[in-house]
Amino acid sequence: MPLPRVPSEDAPYPSKNPTDLQKHVAAFDRDGDGLITVADTCWALQKIGVSWIGAVIGCIVVHLFSSYVTQESWLPDPWFRIRIAGVHRIMHASSAGTFRQRGILDPVTFDSLFEMYGNPSEQTMTLQQVLTMWKNSRDMHDVFGTLANLGEWFGAWVALKGKDGKIKKEDLRSLIIGDYFHKAFGDAKKKP
Repeated sequence: MPLPRVPSEDAPYPSKNPTDLQKHVAAFDRDGDGLITVADTCWALQKIGVSWIGAVIGCIVVHLFSSYVTQESWLPDPWFRIRIAGVHRIMHASSAGTFRQRGILDPVTFDSLFEMYGNPSEQTMTLQQVLTMWKNSRDMHDVFGTLANLGEWFGAWVALKGKDGKIKKEDLRSLIIGDYFHKAFGDAKKKP
């Protein structure tokens, strides 16, 4: 089935051709049912090295603010699950623009981030450069998105930084399209 023509429609999931954003979050769905539970997110955050307390706080924040907008109905999910088919609705005005409206990675914008804010010759970014990028992508009318974007980019830097404190372009691309998570979780993705 092709991608929807308008961003308000959900891209089918599971499908043979998921969007990049769906692939990014699908790694958190341990049982493959298209729904990410609070327990799935908590497990995944711990698996990538977040402390127990940080994982619990992260789960609460992510699911509290993301669950409702991904649902098919006006009624919220009582368990705050995130529907992967509707995950493109989580995007906010203060993002760096790496995803298009339907959840597809925009390679031109992604490459330009390293040209504008990073070290183009090394294809890397330091924490200071990541924070400068975040500061320049803020939208004054999007307080939630600004804070969410800070958490997303700081989390990416923490997860990917090397010994020199820099993140590599290809590592970040891997994280954005979900390959990083699939590699990090490996066979442990099955529920205990």
